[in-house]
Amino acid sequence: MCKSTKIKCPRCGGSGQTEFTHVVYGVCFMCEGEGMVYPKRVGELTERAKIRKASKEAKYQQELKESKERDDAYWNKVYAEITRRNNAFFDNYKCATSKGAMQFYKDVKGMSDVLGFDASTSEEEVRTMFKDFFKSTLLHFRLEASKYTLKYHNFCLVDLDGKENDFTNCMHEVQNLIKR
Repeated sequence: MCKSTKIKCPRCGGSGQTEFTHVVYGVCFMCEGEGMVYPKRVGELTERAKIRKASKEAKYQQELKESKERDDAYWNKVYAEITRRNNAFFDNYKCATSKGAMQFYKDVKGMSDVLGFDASTSEEEVRTMFKDFFKSTLLHFRLEASKYTLKYHNFCLVDLDGKENDFTNCMHEVQNLIKR
């Protein structure tokens, strides 16, 4: 095929019109509404379109990355403040002294003695004990159990990380504070 011979336009199928009637009444930009185009022009326009599309996609991905980084930085600030508040709350928390709490302490101490736990007992063994024997009461006395594990086994049973827990229910307050 000679390069000077026109071929049917691949974009509009030779009709000179596209389905995008809201742009210049649907006139095909590749063949300028004629329906026929030179093969060289098809290659040039196709290559330009690929470059434009790749550039647009790269710009979109960059904006998406920047937006994600901004969101992550914002939420890291929020979670850091909640973690700080959780730590302050936990440090100042006074263990319950109700009848139920006293019974819980007694049961934990008794179970620890029966299982032979001491300061050298691993964290996994202590967590297993709480999960197996105190699952129903642990939800209510989780901070007391954490104080116990911190005192006798050198680890905190609950996670004080702001991403996991919010003991002071301050999520909205912290978000409003950081947005200012």
